[in-house]
Amino acid sequence: MIKKIVAIVAYLTLFLLVTVLCLYFLFPLERLREYIEYKAGAAKKYQLEIGSIERNGLGELVLTDVTVGVNKKLFKRKKSARTPPPPAGSAPETDDKKNAAEEKSAEEYSFIDIEQISVTFSLLEMLDPSGMSFGLDVELLDGRIADGEIELSRSVGLGKPRVSLPTIENLTLGDSDFVAAIFSSIMPSLKTEHVLGYLDSGAVLLEPQLSEDDEEDEEEQEDEETAADGKKKKKKPKGPPSYYTGSIEMDLSDITAMAPVLVQRTKVGAVEVPLTDMRLGNCTFKLRIDRKDHIEEMDKVKTKYQTATVVLFEKGQCKGESLDYYVRENSFILFPPRANFTKARMDLWTKLAFNPDYFEDKRVEDGEVVTRNKELGQGLEFDRRWQKSQDLDGFYWMHCKGRLSKPKCRRKLPPDEAKKKKAQKDIEKKRKAEEKKRKRDEARKKREEEKKKKAEDAPKTPKPKLTSAKDDRKERARKRADERRKAKAEARKKQLKAKEAAKEDEAKPEVEEEVPEDEYVDDEYVDDEEEGDEDYRDVHGEERDVHGDVHRPDAGPDTGEGEEEEEEFP
Repeated sequence: MIKKIVAIVAYLTLFLLVTVLCLYFLFPLERLREYIEYKAGAAKKYQLEIGSIERNGLGELVLTDVTVGVNKKLFKRKKSARTPPPPAGSAPETDDKKNAAEEKSAEEYSFIDIEQISVTFSLLEMLDPSGMSFGLDVELLDGRIADGEIELSRSVGLGKPRVSLPTIENLTLGDSDFVAAIFSSIMPSLKTEHVLGYLDSGAVLLEPQLSEDDEEDEEEQEDEETAADGKKKKKKPKGPPSYYTGSIEMDLSDITAMAPVLVQRTKVGAVEVPLTDMRLGNCTFKLRIDRKDHIEEMDKVKTKYQTATVVLFEKGQCKGESLDYYVRENSFILFPPRANFTKARMDLWTKLAFNPDYFEDKRVEDGEVVTRNKELGQGLEFDRRWQKSQDLDGFYWMHCKGRLSKPKCRRKLPPDEAKKKKAQKDIEKKRKAEEKKRKRDEARKKREEEKKKKAEDAPKTPKPKLTSAKDDRKERARKRADERRKAKAEARKKQLKAKEAAKEDEAKPEVEEEVPEDEYVDDEYVDDEEEGDEDYRDVHGEERDVHGDVHRPDAGPDTGEGEEEEEEFP
C-alpha cells in the first residue's frame, strides 16, 4: 500500500515537472512579448516595447532593447485640452492624418531605453497560487541595477508588488526627459526639458502593506446610488486598501538643468523667466515611505486619508556653482488610497540661494540675449515678495502645495523662520534705539563737560547762600555798617589831604598873578575899557581888588581872626 502511494506521488511529481519544463521550453515567447506590450499600453499611461525575449537556462529570461514610455500628462501641471470627437458623417482620416496622430501620441510620452533586463524565477514557485517572486538585473543608461527583487502576492494584490532595488549605480541621466519630469516634480518652481548628470548610487525599497484594524469600517462601507426604477443599488466594496512602506536614497553628481524656466505666479497669471543652464552640482535625497498615521511628524497634518501612503523628505539638498537648493525636512507627498498617481498631493517647503555670478550669465541666439538672469537678480533684490521670503541666512523660501500635477507655489517664509526674522528685526530695532540713545547721551555729556570747562575758566563768583529772614536782616545791617565805616575812612582821607594841601599852600611864597583883560565875575562880564578903572565890581556893587577879594574901606587888614573854625566831621 505504501509503495503504491509513493509511486503515485512520484508519478504526479514527475508529471508536474515535465509539464513545467514543457511549458517553459515550448512556451511561445513571441506571443508573450506581444501580450506584455499590449497589457502595458492598454491604460495609455505607459508604453512598452521589447526587442526580444530569450531563455537563458532554467528559470531565467533575458529581455533586450526594452523601451519604457511614461505619459507626460502624469507630470504636466496644466490640464491638456481634450480633442472633441469627429462629427457624424465626416470623412475618414487619411494616412497623413494618421501619421500625424501617431507622431503626436509619440510626443506625449517620455521614453527610457534599457539595454537588457534579466529576470530570474523558480519554476516550482510558478505552481504556488499565492504568488511568486522574480530576481531582477537591469542594464540601462550606462549603469546597472543589480540584485533586484520583485515579489507578487495575491493577498495584497498583484498590482502592488514588493520592489527591492538595493544596488543602483553609475546611471547617466539626461538621455530622456523622464528624469527632467521627476526633477520638475521635486523642484516645482523650475521647469526644464533635460537634466544632465550621474546617479552615483541609490537604493529603493517598497513594501505593500494591508490596512487591517483601521480600515474595518471602510471595508464595510458601501456606496449607494439610485437606479432608474427608484430602487437603491449597492456597489460591491473595492476591497481593503493598502499602503507602502520603505525608503528611497539617491546620491547624484554633476547635475545640470538645461535651459530651465523659473515660474512665478502673479495676480495676472504665471510668468516664466528663461534662464541659462543651472549647475546644481552634487545632490543627496533621502525619503521615507510609510502610512500617515504611523509617522509622528504627520500628526499635525489634517487630511481625511489617515491610511494614505506618505513620502516624507528626511533630507534633500543640492550644492553647485549656480545655486544651493534645499528641501525642508518633513516636507511630504501624500498618495491617497485607491487613487491615481495624478491625485497625489504635496506640501513642499524649499529654499534656494543663487550665486551672484549666475546673474551675469547670458545665452545669445541669433545676436539676441534670450535669457533673463540679470532680471532675476534685480527681482530678487527689489521685489517685495522675494524680500519677504528671504530668511536670515540669505535663502529665498518657496511653499508648493496642492496636487502633484498642478501645485500652487508661493514665495513665503515658514512660520518658525518668520518668527526668527521678526525677532531679529526687533533686536535690530532695539539695538538702533540704544545706539541712538547712546549717541544722544554722549552728546549731552560732551556739552556738559564743555560747560563745566567754561565755568572753570571763568572768574569764580560766590554763590548766594540760602538763608532765613533773620540772617538777611543781619547781613543787611552788616553791609550798612561796612558802608558807614568806608564813608568815614574816605572822609578822614579827604580831611588829611585838605590839611596837607593847606600846609603846602602856606609854605609857598605869594606870587602875583596876572589878571586877564577880561574876567567873569559871578556870571557877569565887566569891561575894563568901559569902567576905566582897574577895580572890579560885582553885581551887588561891592568892589573887589585885583585878586577878587571884596574891598571894604572900613575893614582893617585881614588877620584871620573872627573866622569860624571849620567843623570837623567825624
